[in-house]
Amino acid sequence: MQSLESISSLVPDPINMSTDAIERLNSQGMREEFAPLKIVDDCREALYAMPGGKEGIVVGSGSNTESWRARGWQTLDIAPGSNADIIHDANWMADILPPESQDYIYAEAIRMDPNGIEGASPARLLNQFNRVLKPGGKLIIETAHFEGIPISTLPDREQYIKLLQDNGFHGIAELGPISYLNPERTKYQQSVVYYGEKKRSGFKISTGEIVHPE
Repeated sequence: MQSLESISSLVPDPINMSTDAIERLNSQGMREEFAPLKIVDDCREALYAMPGGKEGIVVGSGSNTESWRARGWQTLDIAPGSNADIIHDANWMADILPPESQDYIYAEAIRMDPNGIEGASPARLLNQFNRVLKPGGKLIIETAHFEGIPISTLPDREQYIKLLQDNGFHGIAELGPISYLNPERTKYQQSVVYYGEKKRSGFKISTGEIVHPE
């Protein structure tokens, strides 16, 4: 049986990269040499068109449902009016999707709520994604980071990229340009796209134990 240390070592430390850095590394032909870049590129290609023989689901497809279907994706949304393939709450998606059934999951700018009431819980999403993704499966979460704005329900990017690791994902945060919201530059917003590759099933709790939900 593997020790906790060896299990934890399966998940590399997360990485923050600007969009400019990603484009520069790609122009230098670094994809095959730099594993995080390959994860990002694989995810981007799947967003454009689902690779043959692969399965993926868009969470929160909304008015873009038909566009995602045309690209080979299944769709899930909580709103019946979205006409998604699956009408269900993303907080409980593992109750309706078979375990380890998906190659890709994309959360498209969905509403977030830490309590999972007025939107998807950022932490629970990762737990649910871990359960339904195949080993080596990939996630993409498109969202934003707000600094100095306590009313925001979106996750802090430094905390969330670490949470990806705790939930078994090698995480990469693609950071967009910063837009300052006040002259003192203490408040700003920034687009963030999280990419992750599933390296381990289960999630780490405060004791450091790896939990594998039924």
